[in-house]
Amino acid sequence: MSEAPPSRSLPKRVLMETLPCEVEGLPVLGIGSANLSPLPFEPHGSFVVTGPSGSGRTTSLASLARSLQRWNSAVVLYLLTPKRSSELAALSDWAEVAAGTDAVVALATRVQAEIHEGGHRGPVAVVIERVDDLAGTSAGSALSALVQACVAHDQFAVPQGRPPVFRPRLVLPGRLPPPRAGFAWP
Repeated sequence: MSEAPPSRSLPKRVLMETLPCEVEGLPVLGIGSANLSPLPFEPHGSFVVTGPSGSGRTTSLASLARSLQRWNSAVVLYLLTPKRSSELAALSDWAEVAAGTDAVVALATRVQAEIHEGGHRGPVAVVIERVDDLAGTSAGSALSALVQACVAHDQFAVPQGRPPVFRPRLVLPGRLPPPRAGFAWP
């Protein structure tokens, strides 16, 4: 009887630079726990990042933005955040950052119109940090329209927030389409 091959285990940390930029034409975000191979994701539609404070939501968004840029440097990345001093805003990957409710409304409205009118010739990714903090403000309907435009026109929307925001009818009733993929941290 031959010996069984040694079991591999999931590393605690994987540097983005050690991963391929793409697998089968899709960007890679990490490694899968089932087979420890590069984990690609579909950069179209909506992708939700959720979990309690301190769970890694911000790190996940930064990794997602970096993964998209590694995969295709032509991706136009937008960050919309209620936080005037967002850690994510310091990343160099963004084409434009809107911080604060008024700036979010203005950018969301403009990008939504550009997507509907075909103003972007390449891929667009919209990252919405702390959507739960924006939902009860004047930004709520502008963000909903932007996410719907991204989904309808094969672009990429990434809303991020605490778990209750994504429960039906709680924060943005009937306005965010159900995500096709995402991260939920315990």
